[in-house]
Amino acid sequence: MWKLLIGWPLHRGWHCKRVSALLVRPDNPIGAARQPYWCAPTALLVRPDSPIGVLLGVVSGLHETVQIDLKRGLVKGYSEYITFLTSPRPSSSNDCNAQAVVKVNFGGPYQVAKLQLYFVRPRLWTLDIADSPYADGHGGGNDSTSNMAEMHIFNRQMRIYGNSLPGHHDATINGGLLMQIKDNFLRKKENVMIEVSDERLDWSVAGKKEFIESKFLYTLSGQNTTHGDVERDIYVGFNRIVVGDYRTGSGLCRAVITLMTIEVVWCSTPIARALCLLRQRTAPSYTDQDFLVHRNKTPLLGKSTAVA
Repeated sequence: MWKLLIGWPLHRGWHCKRVSALLVRPDNPIGAARQPYWCAPTALLVRPDSPIGVLLGVVSGLHETVQIDLKRGLVKGYSEYITFLTSPRPSSSNDCNAQAVVKVNFGGPYQVAKLQLYFVRPRLWTLDIADSPYADGHGGGNDSTSNMAEMHIFNRQMRIYGNSLPGHHDATINGGLLMQIKDNFLRKKENVMIEVSDERLDWSVAGKKEFIESKFLYTLSGQNTTHGDVERDIYVGFNRIVVGDYRTGSGLCRAVITLMTIEVVWCSTPIARALCLLRQRTAPSYTDQDFLVHRNKTPLLGKSTAVA
């Protein structure tokens, strides 16, 4: 299969005299060498298994999306990796108070779950994301597993709790399970993006992107437990906590769940290393010395779209 790679400037300070578009065979060294990376947007048709495709880390770009309307109680889209444990019903008022609980499985081709959340006057428990179906909103999971991390949004505050694997006390701010608190996380009307992946949580609010990465966060790649079953799932409660409806909220009006693959750009060859180093200047959060993990947010060279 061919891939259409849409490229964007690697640095905002660079200027291009013209918009360039080039259609070449990806395994043509001359054509690949002439690809004008620095003057974007550019278009390059490549095969993921070709030398240049491998060099640039072009992958299948798989994704599946499910939309949840928490005002009208509607669901649009389908993924075999997203299961509704509690389906939404129409709100009894205009406060967006419908509730839903979903299970997201990471045992398939996807490694990232992106949640796009749309809030209007959020109140009380509007979001809960955990490793366990017994998550109670405060980091507790009925001791069902040692690998139970959790984050919640309560009123305007976000909290992140780690799991109870050995050494977790040193990673918390209170010697227990609490890893981070974000006050004034939400406004009365807010759009929030959250990405959950193995041992990592990213979020973006009002254009500000942050993340936390720790082995005490969500264990989604088959990590061992000290007790409980090994799982590759997360559970998400919308306008409620995961385990039950005794802690609920309102104001989360819509949620879009997108499951995505992780694109890896290998930095072992001179050309790829140069591109990675240039990208690292504007993306300091990518700290791995051997490769950059691109989570389909800010592209290194752009986002890829499959074409027949």
